[in-house]
Amino acid sequence: MIIIGIDPGMTGGITFMSEGKNCKSFPLPVEGKRVDVGKLQELIYEVGFHEVNFWNRVADGEAEWAIAYVEVQQIRSGNRGNLLIGENYGRILAVLELMEITIRLTRSGDWKAEMFPGQKTNKDKDVAVQYCLDAGYELPTLRPKGKKLHDGVADSICIALYGLNDAEL
Repeated sequence: MIIIGIDPGMTGGITFMSEGKNCKSFPLPVEGKRVDVGKLQELIYEVGFHEVNFWNRVADGEAEWAIAYVEVQQIRSGNRGNLLIGENYGRILAVLELMEITIRLTRSGDWKAEMFPGQKTNKDKDVAVQYCLDAGYELPTLRPKGKKLHDGVADSICIALYGLNDAEL
């Protein structure tokens, strides 16, 4: 069983954890401003094949080989990109559903409250980044040769860790 943590934002990330031992994290694959569903599906198959032997589990009829914890995407009033945000969120959920992955939606306030009790994290992306660095996770930068670490990948790692606690593997 693997836990998949997904931050579905424009600079989002996806993390795969196998019973808390193995952690593989990537920026969400995008083409232009849209989530690339083909690359997302390939990424999930590749990690699933290597980490949990997806193909044999499906052939043996195992129903639940992965649980995806996806942060609920928030639409903000007056945001011109609301349609694109909703479209990308739907694309991610559709890929997961077509791959028969159990989906558990989580609000950002819920996973942040559990991961960072007593800290105000609503507007502070640096909390997850610092947590991941302190825990020894490697984070890519947002742009090639950029200086800012990828907060979407950091969030996806924290969402996966939250999922591990929630799923009680």
